[in-house]
Amino acid sequence: MTTPFTYDEVPYDTEANPEAHPRSMATLGRLFGLGTAVPSSARVLEIGCGDGEHMIAAASYLPGARFVGFDLAADAVARGVLAAREVGVDNVELLHRDVCDVRASGGFAGFDYVVAHGVYSWVPEAVRADVLGVMRSALAPAGIGFLSVNASPGWELRRALRILMREAATGIDDPAEKVRTALALVDDLAGAQGAGFGGVLAKAAEEYRAHVTQATPPDAPFSRYVFHDLLAECNDPFSVDELEVRLAAAGLQLVCETPLRAGRAGESPELGLAAAMARSGSPFLQVLVCRDDAPRTPAPALDAIRAMHLWADLAPAGSGAFRTTAGAVLRPAGEDGLARAARSAPGFVAVSALADDEDSLAKLEHDLFGATCEGLLSIAVEPARIRGVSASPCVAPHVRLRAKSAVQRGAKSAVLTSALHRSFRVPLQELMVVQELDGQTDLTELRTRVGGAVVDKVLDRFARYGFLVDTAKGGA
Repeated sequence: MTTPFTYDEVPYDTEANPEAHPRSMATLGRLFGLGTAVPSSARVLEIGCGDGEHMIAAASYLPGARFVGFDLAADAVARGVLAAREVGVDNVELLHRDVCDVRASGGFAGFDYVVAHGVYSWVPEAVRADVLGVMRSALAPAGIGFLSVNASPGWELRRALRILMREAATGIDDPAEKVRTALALVDDLAGAQGAGFGGVLAKAAEEYRAHVTQATPPDAPFSRYVFHDLLAECNDPFSVDELEVRLAAAGLQLVCETPLRAGRAGESPELGLAAAMARSGSPFLQVLVCRDDAPRTPAPALDAIRAMHLWADLAPAGSGAFRTTAGAVLRPAGEDGLARAARSAPGFVAVSALADDEDSLAKLEHDLFGATCEGLLSIAVEPARIRGVSASPCVAPHVRLRAKSAVQRGAKSAVLTSALHRSFRVPLQELMVVQELDGQTDLTELRTRVGGAVVDKVLDRFARYGFLVDTAKGGA
């Protein structure tokens, strides 16, 4: 009898990952010397795509791009195929495949972007070479791969939690009860008082609990993330040095981490990564990789920024200050580039339009790179086709149908993904407005039916978050 695949037995709650979006990968690829493809016409492959949520969300806004994903979980793939059909996304192909068989058969080729998120650390050691092998063979000469792993040395406290959680859940067969028992232990550890290792472990437990809350959809029956994370049979960390050796053996090389972390503006991108991971203590690492024969500049090429676009998500926050959707407060000086960008908010603005001369542009490039590393601002090689509030506001069908489904289920909230590939938990009252944003409903009528104050608040937030698009089909 065939043993059921664990991801078919317990579905995984997938979400969009903004760093694994072709726009983000293209941007960092250009910064680190690769001639990456523009997102709007790119070919994207995802290894271990699950139900395809990450790809379907991206494809909803990039109708000219082509997305292919495969996964060993047949039920997840079937759900994804149905979801793509329901929202009318016809540029996504989801396949039931084993990565080992894909590699043995020659796999895929010619993809601009290849994603393996939440796969490498969570598969048996024998399969890891297949993951990297498929990525290498699938990448175009200037292609970019995305890989996420558990990272040493920061993961060591998670290792301790994993051991304790698995011991606490020993002998429990029901997945929901297994997770509840394990999380009860985490809660006990998080509430413990003490110094030394006990205090450090308590802090790690508290941080993990917060991470679990963020990673679990609001209406999930239990944290299926925990079931497939620390309770999984396979869950191994890798140091940066070890990862680079493994990449080299597969014919790949490290490009940079993603997102770029604070302080990166003054560091060499690869040489400083191992030290940065040790300093930060982060248990998780996301990197971009490329083929070992790809021609590129190893150091950040800041002059590439002048051909990019700045996402100006700036809302007034008092005298001369602006607040981004991430909560950062910025105070532009006089008529500098940020002040100009604020006048275009919310929306994308060409970086070249924010400076009058070469010296100003060079300084702006440096400042924008630093702000990007700090997570304060976002730049992109290609803007998303996002618009402000119109007479008949519109969100992508993917967003609207998710909102409608949540309202029909009576859910208190739902996770929706914007054109910037950022996910937000949206409360029920706002979902009731979102489900009406089909590009056909008149704004005046909507205000009368729902309430002007509520509608205006939702539209203002959704414009700043990058949800409002040009047409019901989405944007590029």
